Amino acid sequence: MVYAKDIMDTDYAACQEKDSLAKAMAKMDSESESDVLVFCDKEFSGIFQPGFVTRINMQINETEVSHFTKRVKMMGMEATEEEMMGEFIESGANILPVEEDGKIAGIVRALDLLALKKEMKGLKVKLAANVSKTMREDEGIGKAIQELFDQKTKALILTDEEGEPARTLSHYDVLRNIHFFSRARDHGGKNSGAFRKEKDDYNAIPAFEFTRYRDQPTIKEEDDATTALAMMKDAGTLTLLVQGTGKALSIRDLLRQAGTEIEDDAPQVNIVGLGDLDIDQMTKDAIKQATMKTALKIAQITGHKISLRVHVKSYKDAQKDKHHKFSVSAHLNFPGEALVVDKAADWDAKTAVQIAMEDIENRVANQYRAPKRGTARHR
Repeated sequence: MVYAKDIMDTDYAACQEKDSLAKAMAKMDSESESDVLVFCDKEFSGIFQPGFVTRINMQINETEVSHFTKRVKMMGMEATEEEMMGEFIESGANILPVEEDGKIAGIVRALDLLALKKEMKGLKVKLAANVSKTMREDEGIGKAIQELFDQKTKALILTDEEGEPARTLSHYDVLRNIHFFSRARDHGGKNSGAFRKEKDDYNAIPAFEFTRYRDQPTIKEEDDATTALAMMKDAGTLTLLVQGTGKALSIRDLLRQAGTEIEDDAPQVNIVGLGDLDIDQMTKDAIKQATMKTALKIAQITGHKISLRVHVKSYKDAQKDKHHKFSVSAHLNFPGEALVVDKAADWDAKTAVQIAMEDIENRVANQYRAPKRGTARHR
């Protein structure tokens, strides 16, 4: 089992909400990151990535990052790979923040998470890659920007004079080079001709001038996803050109494939009553993580897809009228078995859930193998 703390990196690109898009891109470029964490002073606001702003007439030196910041869920140190994968797929982000004690401790990357998944070894590039929109590499970058914006795609395939796929053009390439050409224009550099101070002429520059690679990293259809992930990491890119096809393979394609596998095999977990409890959101998230963590362990022990229903409620103790106690009942179902824990209780909601989860996990472990841990004591 892989948790966020196992693959967390404490190095990441960051900027402030009031920073310009140009400054965010400079951070992204210097740190070689695909996404940037955005803060309001010391408070985490969300993430920024180039795909949010790809369009004609981008004023990257004047526009604040806050206008293109997207909220994502912070992962706890104990977040499971399924939780991380789910947020990667739902948010569209390539990195996720990991928090500890209310502060950002680091990030997890989709690339690193996928590299640890065994399913990637058997997944052929042919099954994951997608046909991408194409255009000639000598056509203007303005057309490419419009295509990226209209198609809501991650990358375009640029073709050479013979019509053969030559390289990919991503949102990152576009914004990075607009930053570069704008700086050259403003400082009188040799590339300032097309980007005049009066009006930027995007179509005066051919699209291939904006691509990051002259020798585009390519992969074969018969290669597997682990090879693709290693190539992406070595080349510092999240998109590969598939040789001899009109296809590209992106990190999003691989996430979708992995997400399908998770959806098919993931435990069904239902927590009842959590929204009614008078506890903070951090405790609620911790309860969700503890419950999912147990469900995943039980699924691993039994080798079955399982269904786990947990009911949490609070009540006033007769002897301590001002204090609420929390009780938890759990119902576990999988082929051939149905187990019930009724009831675990504690003055702390998270502890009550942990007691119930340890109890039911040990019951399953006793049937399949020796238990790994002792049951927590009831208080």
